[in-house]
Amino acid sequence: MSGKIIPFRNRLTERTNERRRWYRVPLVGTSAYAAVELRTIPILDFGYGGVALEIPIDLYFQPIIMARIFVPILGSVTVRLQQRYERPNAEKGTRRVGYSYA
Repeated sequence: MSGKIIPFRNRLTERTNERRRWYRVPLVGTSAYAAVELRTIPILDFGYGGVALEIPIDLYFQPIIMARIFVPILGSVTVRLQQRYERPNAEKGTRRVGYSYA
């Protein structure tokens, strides 16, 4: 042992190089969705810091949106979301768009 004391949070990030602050629950294959501007958008994952949505490539929203999120067992809630990142998925014709709670 080196005798160096590493806080628990740092030990986790050093081992996995994880950049996320909070764990995200994968919701692919469930009936979880977000209702945005009268459209139903599938939720890919969900966590304390935000949510990732699977949006068709040809559909765009403002950087800050109001959405009603429905997750089975937890129910629904209306939240304000701010776009943080976007990753295209050419195979499916969709984009993974990450939002944080604003």
